[in-house]
Amino acid sequence: MIDQLAAMLMTATTSLLGNAPGITSPAPPAFESPGQDFRVSFPTPPQLTGHAPADDDDSGSWIYTVRLDGRSFMVRIDQYPNRIHVPAPAQGTYRLLLSAHAQESSSRLVSEKPVDVGGFEGMEGDFVAANGSDELVRVLMVGRRIYQLSYALPPGDNGGEQGDGFLSSFQITTR
Repeated sequence: MIDQLAAMLMTATTSLLGNAPGITSPAPPAFESPGQDFRVSFPTPPQLTGHAPADDDDSGSWIYTVRLDGRSFMVRIDQYPNRIHVPAPAQGTYRLLLSAHAQESSSRLVSEKPVDVGGFEGMEGDFVAANGSDELVRVLMVGRRIYQLSYALPPGDNGGEQGDGFLSSFQITTR
């Protein structure tokens, strides 16, 4: 709790005062999901929407989101109940998930490539929206869960380093 408050204070003062030349901001503390199944470094504490499943026979979909300076950082989790057959975590399945994301977000999938996501094989897609904003999405499946990590930049924003750090910080903490 104190780490999250410190991160909020650091973000607020940095945005008001800026960094002195030659001084970089410390990395924000890692956010650990309440279910302790993943860890990621959001730039500020995320907002939670959706619901987790009540039990193994229930489905759930929940999203952790941060919007900061026109940028968006997100982790979406979809969990399927035991009664539904979940496809194998393979490149073909990941391509379908990226295609579905393009359709849901009315964006165009520009490129895709296999990536390591926190020690698991996943896939990354680069998207461009009609308004010119860019979004990088990584998908992976672990058990009955599909994780989608993304960051989006507004049109004309070329500062993807913060988003790359966010994506690279993601780790599955339970196996």
